[in-house]
Amino acid sequence: MILAILFIWYANLSSSLDRRQNATVGHLITSMSASVLIIYLAVQFRLKQRAFHREAAYLMTIFGILSFYFAWKYGFALQFSLNTADLHNIFGFLSLGLSLFPMILRPGGKLKLHCRIATTAAFFAILSIITGIMAYGHHILRIFGME
Repeated sequence: MILAILFIWYANLSSSLDRRQNATVGHLITSMSASVLIIYLAVQFRLKQRAFHREAAYLMTIFGILSFYFAWKYGFALQFSLNTADLHNIFGFLSLGLSLFPMILRPGGKLKLHCRIATTAAFFAILSIITGIMAYGHHILRIFGME
């Protein structure tokens, strides 16, 4: 149901945009969805709750991979500098990689490595959101007609 709603929202928003803006909207929707889900999973770990945990992890994986696809379509490049756009790319890439890694690790254990890596991924997701707004806020406002 969530995927259907987001697909309809994406189709409605992107109907009047060019190809590059289309990829931007796709990346924005999927990356924010993946970020919210990984943050939700990290908060769940801290609160010791498990409701909707596995389903949220699978949705986060789908949205994260789709987000990377749209970023690649847009022109994603991994460059190491202190430019906010480059920091956004680095933090987003780290968040995606770290959030996918716990999918192959077994939960639990003495070190709780699965949960600690996912929490680190959530931290990088927050940094990616902040640097993304700083670097691309004016583009986002223009696409949504607010500038």
